[in-house]
Amino acid sequence: MQYLFHAYFKNGLELSQPENDISSVNPEKSAFWDVLQEIDKGNELLAFALTDGQNSYLVDLRDGAFEVNGAAFFIRNSLPVTNRRLIYFRDVTHHFTQDAPTSVSTLFNLGWQGNEPDGRNVQQVIQVIPQ
Repeated sequence: MQYLFHAYFKNGLELSQPENDISSVNPEKSAFWDVLQEIDKGNELLAFALTDGQNSYLVDLRDGAFEVNGAAFFIRNSLPVTNRRLIYFRDVTHHFTQDAPTSVSTLFNLGWQGNEPDGRNVQQVIQVIPQ
């Protein structure tokens, strides 16, 4: 996989996705399962990053900021947001010819969802397109 994740928790724990994307706890699960298990235990996820070794993309769940190669920015939101939760998923497209797959492309989606004071759910997501 071109971009691997790093998860940073409030208790100081850092989880990094291995190349084989296999959970360190359950070999039948992906490495992201380990992140979800920590969240389920009540360990607050502070930040989540994707990196290919040269470029990095991070979402800070404490304040909603994004970073690209260390440069921080916000997507405008006029109301305060609480209860930010991670959004992370991959869009995988298989490009086929008549008989066999010719290529696979992956888009990485990274962001957060939270609640405005009236309880309304808001989301902010960036998409990382590998070159």
